[in-house]
Amino acid sequence: MHRTVVKIAGIALLAGMAALSCRWGPEAPPRAGAIADLLIRVSDLPEGWRVDRPPAKPLPVDGEIVAADAARVIFRSGGPRRGTVVHRIYRFRRTGSAAREFWEQLGVRFSNPSLAPPAEPGFRVRNAGLRTLLCGPIGRSEGCHYMAAYEEYLVICSVIIPGSMDYAAVRRIVASIDRSMGDHLRRPPAGRDRAPEYSGQGLAPFSEIE
Repeated sequence: MHRTVVKIAGIALLAGMAALSCRWGPEAPPRAGAIADLLIRVSDLPEGWRVDRPPAKPLPVDGEIVAADAARVIFRSGGPRRGTVVHRIYRFRRTGSAAREFWEQLGVRFSNPSLAPPAEPGFRVRNAGLRTLLCGPIGRSEGCHYMAAYEEYLVICSVIIPGSMDYAAVRRIVASIDRSMGDHLRRPPAGRDRAPEYSGQGLAPFSEIE
């Protein structure tokens, strides 16, 4: 009797694991290169910006996203209009986990009712399956938060500048992130000669950034 119960429990556990695997998609393919290589560089920012904290793993603080791998970089600007750019990238083990985390974070980091999509034209994202860009007052400053899911990757980039927001700089940062992530996903996975064409399948679009 005891063996039968253990066997049934084992079957139920395996079934539950299989269901979760199906729910969050297949395992992500192996990727070449380090996740920190996908972070933006100071050359992607206007003149006068510098690296404040070099690429590193995000600190394990309360509310931090748990992922298989992660990287973060922080930039600051000098002069009277001191600003901050924080770029985070998270990589999950399964292709659908980034989409799940996207929707969860939408109600956490993006719940400020004063934030809204920018009215300025020129924001285009071509490689993300899910994406949103919200701008508005953040404390005493103006800022924008960009979040996007690229297959198994979740990207969050916050740009905060005292005074009026420099949307041209935000456009350049978003374009650089999207281009870098798209190029990365189109490269052959590690150990393969040819990568499948990236289509963003499985990630329903959230909103266009235009």
